[in-house]
Order: sequence, then structure tokens, then C-alpha cells
Amino acid sequence: MLRTLVIISVVLIAACSSMTTQQRTSDLNDSLDRYAAALRWAYYSDALVYHINRDGKRPEVNLDRLDDFSVTGFEIKKKILNENQIEAFVSGELVYYSKEYGTVIKLKLEQNWWYNEEAKHWFIEGGFPDFK
Repeated sequence: MLRTLVIISVVLIAACSSMTTQQRTSDLNDSLDRYAAALRWAYYSDALVYHINRDGKRPEVNLDRLDDFSVTGFEIKKKILNENQIEAFVSGELVYYSKEYGTVIKLKLEQNWWYNEEAKHWFIEGGFPDFK
């Protein structure tokens, strides 16, 4: 009886751990989609919410200046999660249009995402994309 109870407990713990890992991965994908949509639709203040360092600091961004740009695409090229599924390296390409110069610009992004267990939310460690 005790042996059966131990086996059931181990299986349940493994299943819960797997579900947590799957949920974090799913949450990262959802966060990437929402972040890309915020950039694409010029909801820059919504995209900026994702940029918070582990020490709580946020980058300073002049949101008014961003009215001169229009994001036309955001493509994830690579996504690598660490073993615990609490950190991810994401590289991609942001394509945007400069309204002032009438040019399309491609910006390579390399971002370090981290999971805040307390907030149950993924964040980006580092600066906001540098639109020029």
C-alpha cells in the first residue's frame, strides 16, 4: 500500500512539474505575441511594460518620438529557454518604416526574457528597441 502511494505521489509531482514547464513555455509564446502586436499597432507604452530589469528598473523611452515610426513586422528567428524555463534568449528581426525619411529599416533584436514567479509574467531584461 505504501509503495503504491509513493509511486502515485511521484507520478503526480512529475505531472505537475511538466504542466508548470509547459505553462511557462506557453506563457512566453503568448507574451512574445502580445509584445509583437503592441509594437505592430504602435501601442508602444504596452510594449514598454515588458521591459523591466530584475532590479525593477525600466528603460527611459521618449514615446512621443516613436510616432515617427511604424512597425511592419516582427519575426522571431531563435528562442532558447534554459533548463528551468525561467529565462529565455530570443533573437529576431524588427522591420519598421521611418515616416520622416520614407525608408524601411530592419533591426536585429537580441533579448533576454526572464520569468517573474511572483507576478507570473515574462519580462525583457534590457533596453527598448532603438528606432532611428
